Amino acid sequence: YYKKSIQIINQILKKNPQEHNLLFLKGRAELMINQYNKAASSFLDALSIKIDDDYLNGLGFTYTKLSQYDKAFAAYNKAITINNKNSYSYFNSGLILELKGRYDEAEDYFYSAGTSALLEKDFTRANNSLQALKRLSKTSTKTQIKVEKLHKLIKEFYEDQDKNYKTTKVNLM
Repeated sequence: YYKKSIQIINQILKKNPQEHNLLFLKGRAELMINQYNKAASSFLDALSIKIDDDYLNGLGFTYTKLSQYDKAFAAYNKAITINNKNSYSYFNSGLILELKGRYDEAEDYFYSAGTSALLEKDFTRANNSLQALKRLSKTSTKTQIKVEKLHKLIKEFYEDQDKNYKTTKVNLM
């Protein structure tokens, strides 16, 4: 199915080569059949037309599959500058930093992934971030504090998700 979808996308792209969303879908299809170099090229083509955090996430994932961790980290961080609530990019950056033994930095990314995920009500990613922090907390008391904070936040957000809160800006002047 993926090869067929790539063929169809290529036919459409011959007529409309500026369709960045189709280039992105092509890259995702190429990922599914393990054509990582082609996927990277498709994501880069999409990014040459439009800078988008989803496209950068795809590129980061592709570079990770190619074991090009510095490029993957750069793509994820660019995605974070575009969307600072991008829990996917924070989480995967944390994994790369953990892999490289940069645990203090990884801790910050995992915590940000968890809090960002909560803002999007993505409790699965928030919990995955908590588990990653727990893994790192075995070596650091500072990390244990973040584990406790994130655990408390997850519990509060989960319990309060049915309540309708309204955020209001208050001028104290």
